[in-house]
Amino acid sequence: MKLVKKVLAPVAVSMVAMGVGQAMAYEAGDIVIRGGYASVNPDSTSDDVFPDVLGSNRKVEADDGSALGISLTYMLDANLGIEVLAATPFKHDIQGAGELSGEDIGETKHLPPTVSLQYNVGVSDTVNVYAGIGINYTVFFSEDTSELTDLLGVDTDLELDDSWGLAFSAGVDYKIDDNWGVNAGVYMIDIDSEATLEAEGVGTDKFDVEIDPMVYRLNVVYKL
Repeated sequence: MKLVKKVLAPVAVSMVAMGVGQAMAYEAGDIVIRGGYASVNPDSTSDDVFPDVLGSNRKVEADDGSALGISLTYMLDANLGIEVLAATPFKHDIQGAGELSGEDIGETKHLPPTVSLQYNVGVSDTVNVYAGIGINYTVFFSEDTSELTDLLGVDTDLELDDSWGLAFSAGVDYKIDDNWGVNAGVYMIDIDSEATLEAEGVGTDKFDVEIDPMVYRLNVVYKL
């Protein structure tokens, strides 16, 4: 635990140019709930899709999605906490890229539960900043390729494998009173999946998809 503090503390401290204060500090046993708007902004790319049939530089990518997000942080002491991040399902349109740019492919939904070790620093009477590192598990479901079916004129089906990856986070809490506050946070999540695309009369193609989103959150904070 001392080693973790040595690793995460400089990250949190470097986020601010103020001295450390004690009034905003959390205590061991506190449960900090942050809930509100979450936006997932993928920086996505993929391998070529059916390169032997369609040719090179035919790729897919996912667009932005938003949902309700909630996280619970259990404070182990005044600085270290364990955060669990959850959300309602995010929906993303899947679009063509490269030579398929501008083509609508379909859509998918996903849930990105994440568990992180978080380091908190109180920097004033009303402000707390934190940084964290953790593990993300993303499950994909409700993949739909009806638009690709219309484009190709044959039945298609898409499956995306679930993903494990690292997650990095940082954020700021602003205290309104002893229990309530507001928060802004950001996550960088490593999400890589293998896609399996079937097209009637064409065959089956497997290709890697990198999603790697930035997740932006605006929240109401409640401390138990």
